[in-house]
Amino acid sequence: MVPLILKAIRSVEQRFNVHAVYACESGSRAWGFESVNSDYDVRIIYARPKLEYVRLSPPKDAFDYRFDEPEFKDLDVACWDIRKAAELFWKSNPPLIEWMGSPIVYQEDSYITPMLRECASLYFDRKKSAYHYLSMAKGIWNEISDASEVKRKKYLYVLRPLACIRWLFQEYSI
Repeated sequence: MVPLILKAIRSVEQRFNVHAVYACESGSRAWGFESVNSDYDVRIIYARPKLEYVRLSPPKDAFDYRFDEPEFKDLDVACWDIRKAAELFWKSNPPLIEWMGSPIVYQEDSYITPMLRECASLYFDRKKSAYHYLSMAKGIWNEISDASEVKRKKYLYVLRPLACIRWLFQEYSI
């Protein structure tokens, strides 16, 4: 599947005139509990040509992309501009920080990626992350607690953020 994902990244780069400086897996595959029906949650941080950053009306700073080609049907691709990523690092955005720690990295720029990881570490806020994960667990729990039928995997989506909170308490004594 990796060659197909790399082909998809190249397609995004060409179609949107961007350079993928970092691409990783997010979601169940990155967390180690994918099912046979799991798609591939590819997350891309990209840079545009320099002149795009000085336009009076800047282009969108994020987009999700669904391919028309059947070979890419199992891909869920979300792309964030590096400028947006920098702002979100400053706000200690947990999903973005998770991307930087993904165990499955499809592509990384050897010059920029270390700086992105440094930003993730520098701006990481334990309390903001704990509140984020608590809110995530509560939201998913409320969603499934009213459902008549729940897939077992949904319970993992409640337990995962709770495990993240537990880790934060153990690691950082928050």
